[in-house]
Amino acid sequence: MKLTPPRRLRTIAVLALTLSFGLATTACGSSSDEATLTADGKTELRYLTSPSTVVFPELAADLGYFSEVTLKSVGETTSGPQSIQATATGDSDFGAAPSTEPSSS
Repeated sequence: MKLTPPRRLRTIAVLALTLSFGLATTACGSSSDEATLTADGKTELRYLTSPSTVVFPELAADLGYFSEVTLKSVGETTSGPQSIQATATGDSDFGAAPSTEPSSS
């Protein structure tokens, strides 16, 4: 199957976004090896929020997809690199950098 240039670009953008989100979430690492558990036994994941946006984990939690996980906002950021840095230093458990799809004009 041969992809047309706009479709190829869109496919590459989707793959890049998926890869970057996967790397950002698997780069989770707190300074301790122990997961934080809530009183009801759920694993607590810390993250930075972004003003006026909903991240995929928040949406999944609101839709009821997390039965054994709870999310805890530990601050707010307007910068993807700051979110990733907080994850790398152990201040949060996951982070992400926003990505935009190239325009097809």
